[in-house]
Amino acid sequence: MKKSFILYENYWNQIRLLDFEQCGRLLKAIFSYTRGKELPELDPMTHILFSVIADQLDRDREKYEDVSKKRAEAGKKGAAVTNAAREKKSAIADDNENEKEKEKENETVNENKNEKENETENEQGYEDLPPDVSPMWRKIYNGIMERHFSGKRLQNALDQNLNADRKQNRPPKKAGFV
Repeated sequence: MKKSFILYENYWNQIRLLDFEQCGRLLKAIFSYTRGKELPELDPMTHILFSVIADQLDRDREKYEDVSKKRAEAGKKGAAVTNAAREKKSAIADDNENEKEKEKENETVNENKNEKENETENEQGYEDLPPDVSPMWRKIYNGIMERHFSGKRLQNALDQNLNADRKQNRPPKKAGFV
C-alpha cells in the first residue's frame, strides 16, 4: 500500500478560490480517500475540485502499482540469474575440488605404477637411463624398447654392442639421452 500522494501545483488556481473551511474539508477528503475512509460532506464546488484531484490520485496509484509489479518481476528475474550464477560457480568449485582429488589419486596411483614399472624394468635389465631423465622420456624410451626388444633380447642387443665396441677398442657408449 502506498503511504504518500502527490498534490500537484497546477491545482492552485482552483484551490485559491476556496475559503479556509472549504480548503480544510478538501484536505480531509483527500486524506480520507487515500486511506480508504468515508469522505466528509463537501459543497458542490469543493466536490468538483475533489473529483479532479481524486482522479489524479487514482492514476498515480495505478502507475505506482504497475511500477512496483515490474520492479518485483525484474527483481525475481535478477535473483534467478544471480542464483543460477552462484549455483554454476558452486558447481565449478565442486568440480575443481573433485578434479584436484582425482589428480591426487591419479598421482598416487601413477607413482605406485611407476615405481612398480621401474622395479620391473630394472629387473628385466632395460632401465639404463640416467636418473635425471624425465618420467615422460622414460616412458617413451621404455615403450620403444618394449616394442622392439623383449627382456633377454634387449640384453643380448646391448651385450652385442658392448662386445663390438670392445673388439674395435672403442670406449663403451653411454645409454640415455643427451
